[in-house]
Amino acid sequence: MGRINVLDRKTAELIAAGEVIERPSSVVKELVENAIDSGATSVTVEIKNGGIRLIRVTDNGCGILREDVPTAFLRHATSKVRTEEDLYQIGTLGFRGEALASICAVSRVELLTRTEGEALGCRYRIEGGEDLGLEEAGCPQGTTIQVRDLFYNVPARMKFLKKDVTEGNAIATLMDRLALSHPEVSFRLIREGARKLQTPGDGKLFSAIHGVYGSDFSGGLIPVDGRSGNIRVIGYITRPEKARASRSMEHFFINQRYIRSGTMLAALEEAYKNSIMTGKFPGCVLNVELPLGMVDVNVHPAKLEVKFSDERVLFEAVYAACKGALQRMDQAVSAADTSKKIQKLTYFDLTNRPLSGEQQRMSAREYRETVAAEQNSRHQPEQNKSAVVRPVGGADKNGALLLGDNPVEQLYRRQLERRNRQPEEPAADLPPKTVAYTGAAVERRPSAEAAVLLGQNRQEISPQTDQTASSGMESKQREPVLSGEAEKRSSEPIVRQWDKPPAASLPEKTQVSAVDSPGMMAEVPSQANPPVLQEEEPEIRLVGEAFRTYIIGEQGDRLLLVDKHAAHERILFEKLKAAHRKGGVDRQLLLAPVRIRLTREGAGALLERPQLVEQAGFVIEDFGDGSVLVREIPSIVELEQVETVVQEMAEMLLSNYTHLELDIFDELFHSIACKAAVKGGYFTGEEEQRNLLKLLQKDQSIRNCPHGRPVMIALTRRELEKMFGRIQ
Repeated sequence: MGRINVLDRKTAELIAAGEVIERPSSVVKELVENAIDSGATSVTVEIKNGGIRLIRVTDNGCGILREDVPTAFLRHATSKVRTEEDLYQIGTLGFRGEALASICAVSRVELLTRTEGEALGCRYRIEGGEDLGLEEAGCPQGTTIQVRDLFYNVPARMKFLKKDVTEGNAIATLMDRLALSHPEVSFRLIREGARKLQTPGDGKLFSAIHGVYGSDFSGGLIPVDGRSGNIRVIGYITRPEKARASRSMEHFFINQRYIRSGTMLAALEEAYKNSIMTGKFPGCVLNVELPLGMVDVNVHPAKLEVKFSDERVLFEAVYAACKGALQRMDQAVSAADTSKKIQKLTYFDLTNRPLSGEQQRMSAREYRETVAAEQNSRHQPEQNKSAVVRPVGGADKNGALLLGDNPVEQLYRRQLERRNRQPEEPAADLPPKTVAYTGAAVERRPSAEAAVLLGQNRQEISPQTDQTASSGMESKQREPVLSGEAEKRSSEPIVRQWDKPPAASLPEKTQVSAVDSPGMMAEVPSQANPPVLQEEEPEIRLVGEAFRTYIIGEQGDRLLLVDKHAAHERILFEKLKAAHRKGGVDRQLLLAPVRIRLTREGAGALLERPQLVEQAGFVIEDFGDGSVLVREIPSIVELEQVETVVQEMAEMLLSNYTHLELDIFDELFHSIACKAAVKGGYFTGEEEQRNLLKLLQKDQSIRNCPHGRPVMIALTRRELEKMFGRIQ
C-alpha cells in the first residue's frame, strides 16, 4: 500500500488549474468576467490559433494598484469576498480568487495595468507560476492581460484540445453570451486578425441582440417585462412563427450571469404551449433580476448552474411574463415580410412613379419637361418646395385634389386627369362613400389618387342618416360628418384615401401617401388642428373556400386564407377555457352511460380527483377492475370520442404535472377541441364560413391553433400586384 504524501506546490497548482482551466474559452471567461467586475465599459478580446497561441483581453476598468499586482496571482486572492457572509450575497461574476493563479500556472502571462490615480502603470510577467518581475510601464487606464502558449508545460492537457477552429468557435459563443448579459458594455472580438463581434454598449438589450445575431433573429422578437413579487423578468422572446428546430437560441441569465436552468426553460416552453408546433422550440434572451439571497451561485465549478431558494416562484414569474408578452403581440401572420422603411421622395419620384396596376409610359418630351421642372423647383424658395402636394385649390367635382401653380404639380395633375378619363371598372364590393364638408357632398370611390392623411389632432366622426348639412341632398348611405371643432375648420380642403387605413402620425409633420404606393411616404407641413375622418376596420367578406379546408376572405386591401379546422379548434379551445374559469364546462347527461376500460392506475387517477374531472366536463363512476362509467360529458364532445378523451385524461393525470394545475386542463381542452372541431375536407356551408370569419374578427387573440399552427395567412393587394407584375 502506498504512503500518503504531500504534493509539492507546482504539482498542486497544476491539478488546481485543471479544475478551472479546461480549454481556451475558460481563460477568456475568467478574464472577461474580471474586466466586467472592474467597471469596464469597453472590453476587447483578441485570439490567435483558437486562443492556444494568444489571448489578449483589454478593458478600460478601474485597474489594479501596483502593490496589489503580485498578490492578484496568488491562489484564493480576491477583492470581491472578505467574510463568510459575503458568499451568500454574491453580486459579482467572479469571487473565488482562483482564476489568475490557475491561468499563470499553465501559460506565459503578461499584465499591463494602471489605476486612475497613478501617473504610470506597471508591467508584470509570470510563466508557469514563476515570477519574472514587476516594472513601470506607460499604459492607459485599465488592464490588459496577455496569455500565450496555453498548456505549454502540460502536454497531456494540450493533447486533448480540439482543433483551432473548434476552440475559436467556443470563445465566440462565450463572447456572444457575455455581450447579451451586459448590453451596457461594448464588446469586441478579434479572431485571427479579423473583427468578428462588435456591440454598441448603449445599455439597450435589443442593440446587443442585433449586434450578436443580426436582423434575422432580432426582427422576430417580442419584448418581455414582467414582475412577480420581488422578481423581475425582462428581455425578449421570439414570435411563435419564428420557432426553431432546437433550443440553441434559448439564453437565460440570473442577475446578468449566464446560466443553464431547467426551471426557466420549462417555464418558457410552458408559456408557448398551444402556440408553437410540436418539435419546435422558442428562442429567448431573458434576464431574471432577483435578490442575491434567493440564489446560490457557488455550486458549479464553471458557475453555469445555480440553486434557487424557491424554484416554484421563479417558474411562475418566468411563465407569467412570457405568457403575457405572447398575449399582447399582433394577431396576423403575413405571407411575406412587407415592412419597408419610410422614404422621403423627391418631386421626380412622386411625379414619375407608375400608377397602381399599370406600367408607366413617358415620351422623351415629357421626360425632358419633368427633368426641367425638377431643376427649376430646386431654385424656388424653401417655402415653395416644402410640400409635394399642397391642397390650395380644394377638391374638384370628381374628388381629385386641385394643385397649385408649380410646374411639377401641373404635370402631376395632367397625369391624374389622363387616368381619370379612362373608364374605371366598378368595385363590386366597395360601395361609394360620401363625405360631408361644409355642406358639400362629394362622392368618392376607392382610387389610386394621392391622399393627404391628416394626423395629429383627430376629431370624432358621427354618422348622419338624414341629410347633409347644407345641400339638403339625401345620401344613399350613412354619411360621416365632422363634429365639434372640426366643423369650424371644414372649409379646409381634404382628400381621403378610402382603400387604406390612415398612416401613423408623425410629430410636427403630416404624411402624404404617394400614388397608391404603400410604404412610401413624403413629408409635408402639418396644418393647424387638421380634421381627419376615421374609418372602422372593414368586415371580412367571404370570397369562397379552397379544397374544402381553407376559407378565403377579403378585408380592405388584404386577402385572408383561413384554416377552418385550426380556427374552429382554437375557438373551441378558448371557449372551454373561458367556461372553466367561470366555474365549469357545460355538460350533457348521457341516456346510457358509457363503460370504458382503463388500466388500474389510470382509473385510480380519475377516481382520486373527481372534482377536477367534473371541472373538465365529465362525471365518472367506478365500475370495478380498472373500468369506469361515464355519465356526463362536455356538450361539444361527440359520443364516439368519449373513450379516447377519457383515456387521454387518465394519462395526463398519471403524468407529473407539478408546475401548474392548469396544465392538465390545457392539454385536456386541447384534445377535446381538436376532436370536436370541423375537419379539413369536410363540407361547410357559406353561413358557417361567414360565422367563423366573424368570430375571428371579433376575437383578435386567435393567432394559432393549440398545436401552434397559424390560423390565418394574410396576403396584401400590393403583394398580389407585384406577383402579377402590375407594379415593381
